[in-house]
Amino acid sequence: MLAMTVGNIGAFDDFVHWLNLGVTFRNTSWIGWLILLGGLLGGVILGKAAQLVLRSIGNKLVARGWKERGLIVARAGGPASLALLAIGLSIGLAAISMGEQLRTFSNQVLRLLFIVAIAWLLYRLVDLLDAMLRRWTGRTQSHLDDQIVPLVRKTLRIFLIVVFFLFTAENVFGADITAWLAGLGIAGLAVSLAAQDSIKNLFGSLTIFLDRPFG
Repeated sequence: MLAMTVGNIGAFDDFVHWLNLGVTFRNTSWIGWLILLGGLLGGVILGKAAQLVLRSIGNKLVARGWKERGLIVARAGGPASLALLAIGLSIGLAAISMGEQLRTFSNQVLRLLFIVAIAWLLYRLVDLLDAMLRRWTGRTQSHLDDQIVPLVRKTLRIFLIVVFFLFTAENVFGADITAWLAGLGIAGLAVSLAAQDSIKNLFGSLTIFLDRPFG
């Protein structure tokens, strides 16, 4: 029985070589493909389990009155699931024989997945900060601070998107972002000059909000 199994494995390898496939399929044994499948399956299962556990813990914290802490834990489920999937994928790909270009590309994909997971978590935390600011401004009688909260939320989200884009371009795709940063600086200067009246009104509103000269 063992001899027949070994013979079948050898026949499979000979068939793969006969097809004249690329380096990845010629040099990767069936065990390597099983490891890749197991890594993906393990990453998906662990990610889903982590998501359910974190959501359950978050709900319990919210029920105890710790709303902010509960939201932090619950909203971390999605990013944690993606990070665990990336870990499982990296374990599986380590067993696959690849050429230099394909290995570089796979590493870039894995790096991108981890960066997206971190950016996703930070993006979720902006919603948490928005909830905290709304609860804080809800205690005041002024309606001005209620208008500032959405502005802060949108600004932070745009900031995170820009940082994520630049960080990914430089650290994943190896792009030179120096010229991009210079272009953003020039564009920002042009926008600030064109909208200087709006900016003055904004800072004037912030001054009134912080100093509260009208009690």
